[in-house]
Parts: sequence; C-alpha cells; structure tokens
Amino acid sequence: MISSSIFLAVLPLVAQAANDWSKPCLQGICSYDVAQSTTSMPGSMTITGSTNAISDITTAAGWEIMSCDPNTESSDIRLVCRSTDTSAAGCDHLYQNGAENTIVRLPQNCLKVPFARVARAWVPEDQSIPSSVAKRLVSRGGKAAPQVKALSLDTNWKAATGKHDGSITLAVIASSVPGAHGDATLTAVSAQRRSRMFERRGFADSFNNTLSKALPPIDISKAFPIFSTTLPCAGTTTKIDISANAKAHAQISLGVVAAGTLVPPVMTEIATYTGLTANLDGTLTVNADLTGTFDSGQITLFQLGLPGLDIPKILTIGPEFKLNAQATATIDVNVNMNIDLSYDVNNLKLFFPPVKGQVSNGVLNPKDTPLKLAVTPSVSSKGVVQAHIIPTVDLGVSALGDIVSATIFLNVDTNAALTLTLDANAQATAATNGKAAVSGSVNGCVDIAGGVAASAGAKGSFFDLFNDQTIVPIFSQNFDIFQVCYTSPHDF
Repeated sequence: MISSSIFLAVLPLVAQAANDWSKPCLQGICSYDVAQSTTSMPGSMTITGSTNAISDITTAAGWEIMSCDPNTESSDIRLVCRSTDTSAAGCDHLYQNGAENTIVRLPQNCLKVPFARVARAWVPEDQSIPSSVAKRLVSRGGKAAPQVKALSLDTNWKAATGKHDGSITLAVIASSVPGAHGDATLTAVSAQRRSRMFERRGFADSFNNTLSKALPPIDISKAFPIFSTTLPCAGTTTKIDISANAKAHAQISLGVVAAGTLVPPVMTEIATYTGLTANLDGTLTVNADLTGTFDSGQITLFQLGLPGLDIPKILTIGPEFKLNAQATATIDVNVNMNIDLSYDVNNLKLFFPPVKGQVSNGVLNPKDTPLKLAVTPSVSSKGVVQAHIIPTVDLGVSALGDIVSATIFLNVDTNAALTLTLDANAQATAATNGKAAVSGSVNGCVDIAGGVAASAGAKGSFFDLFNDQTIVPIFSQNFDIFQVCYTSPHDF
C-alpha cells in the first residue's frame, strides 16, 4: 500500500518550480506544463538534479536552434549561442561538466518531448547560419562569426545514468478536477507547454470536493444486441434473443500523482484517482423458445475516450469509458422476459493502487425495477438466465519511454438473474406492477435477484507498484427483485 506521504513529497516539488520560458533552467530544477483541452486534462511535471545534470537549450539560456523536427522524439540539431559572452548568456552551462548525457529542456517547436538527453555533442563542418537566425544574434562588430554547435538528442534515459552527477528526480501531477493543482482554472486552447504554474494544495483533499466540475458528462440512450442465435428444429426454427436498452448518465473525474527518477528511469510511487457518479436505467429483454446453455461473453456496447495526459516518454494516461454487457442462460422452457436494472451510484471514489489514509468507497441506491415475465413450459423446468450491464473506466498507464505499461480498470457490475423451478404443463405470467396468474396444473418458483459490485484491478504490472494481483473491492450489494412460489390454481 502506498503511503499518503507521496502527496506531501510530490506537491511541494512540483509547486516550487515554474515553467517560465523567459528564465533558463540552469539551477538543477525544470518544469513542463500541459494545458487543459478537449483531449487533455491539465498537468505539470518537474525534474530536479544537480546543476551539471540538467541544462537548457531554449532562447532563455542563450541558444538559437537552426532547425528541429517537432514531430520526432530524437534528432541531430545545429545550434548557436546568441551572444558573444557565452558565459553570461548561459550557453556555457551545457558544457560545464561535459554536454553528453545531460538532460536538457527543449523549446516548444523542437521534438515532441519536453526534455531530451544529449547523446553526443560536437562541432559540425556546416558552420552556416540561416539569415532568419543570424538577425537574432547579438551584433559582433565585425568579429568572427559565432561557432555553430551540434547535438544528437534522444530519450534514452537509462544511458544518461553514466554521467555520475547523481539521479534526476521526477514528479508529475494531473487532474480533471479544477483546483486539484491550483485555485485557478487552466483555460488554454491547446495542450502546449505552459509557462506558468499554480499554487498547489492537497491531492486527496481536492478530490474530496464536489465532482460537479469533472469531465463533461456522458449520456447514452440506445438499444444494443447482446446475444442472438437460431437453430433448426423439427421443420421449424427456434431462437434465443437477448438485448439491452441502456440509458446511462455518468460523470467522471480523474487524477494522477507520480514520483520517481528520470535518471535512472524508474517510478517509485504512483497513485491514480477515479471518481464516478452515474445513473443507470437498463432494460434487459430475453425471448427464447429453444433449450440449451449459452454465454455471450463480455461485449462492449459503447466506448468513449476521455481527456487524459500525454507527456511523451515521461508519463501517459489514456482513460476510456466503456459500457459492457454479458448474458448467460441455461434454458429448457419458452421464456419472454423484460426486467429493468436501475441504479444510482453516487460519489464513488477509487484510489489505485491503494493509498494509506484514503478509502475507496461509494453509495449505491437501487431504484424500483418493473418486471414482465411469461413462461410456457411443456415439461418440468429448471432454467437460469443471468445478465450483466457493466459500466467500466479504464486507465491505460505507460511511463518512461514505455518501458512499463498497464491498464487500471474500475468495474461497476450491475446484474440480474432469473431462476425458474417449475413442475408443470402450463403457462405462467408475472408482473411486479400488475397481476400475476397461472393456468393449468403448475407448481414451482420464480426468483429474480439483482446485485451491484464495484471493484478495481489492473492488467499488467507497473514497476513493483501494482500488478494484476492488485485488487481493490469497493462495495457489493445483492437483493431480491422478485420472488414467488405457487401451487396451481392459486395466483402468485
């Protein structure tokens, strides 16, 4: 179990450094911000290390880069110091203990990563300076042109371990809840690197506030097939058809805080938060006039990507909402059945992996569930039909150049099970909101039970912080929807 000290350790580290593009990162601390957008929640990261381990090749540190591909993660570049006084400008900082294996902050239009490792540094034969760059250099009064430098940049963090300047620590925080990393709301129109940082407050405390400012709500109202098959039988065709008419309204909030080292590349702590408030009104329809055992397997009825976090080669969070369903049946009787699965899930909170001092919980409120059932057995019958509608939130997590990746899942499994125990040659009908009747000689029971179970787990492993054996039970509740036993000719 992760200690809540992760919050105390990470938040001050992220808060003390601002990603100010007018100031160079030459003091062993540097930051990167991601703005809120339709595809990203706002987030920030900070790296810290010795002044020799971290440097800067932006204009704030005196550099002009000739050309750099913004769509790749590694490249050879040429650059030149803007000033004749390379020490005062900050350019000399890169070379003060050897440039190779130094981690450098990149300008916004250079590579698609915020930081890179200097794999190699040299003086290139090509000393030409484009006019577009030359006009930005400090006038040299007829002196010799400045020397053009060259760097080979990549994200092989492991290779930087050999610089012998100690480790470079890493801290990341992101949240879809405004205020989880500041009282101000991020409103930038694109997920570019930002040059301001907001005052932080407690990660967990922020998520304990209202979820009304979470991600845009998800609304579903649609009929979905779950399972259908037909079989020829004695000159006719028999079938089973199971479908769902799902109506759902879900409000989701997400957050992550992580800490570790960039050099060497390892995450030592991570905690994710998923908040869910949902209203589910689902109608399951079963029409069957054949016998046998059937299993639809889990089927995804609906899925929608949610705003996540992408700090390339550092930490990527890819969230997704799914509505899954599954039906199983063992039937030896004609059945026509409609049953509503209606629940409210309020303020469900998941901390994963488990965080000491934080409780994953939620409130479940089942609604009234109308039932319509008709069975026509010709022989004694024992049948079971079970159906599940499962709202799911998946968080795909990868870190540090994808050296590890895993998926965290939150499942809210709503289910209903019909059990028939009949000894009859008759027809029976039932409705919880109307009269029920039997005809002929019939004895037996009709039992419909429901339940909701919320739990979380993982697929894959993430360093030694969690794996597919990490399970977080949240709540589980079972209840009877309808139950009756009868003896003909009595009504039930």
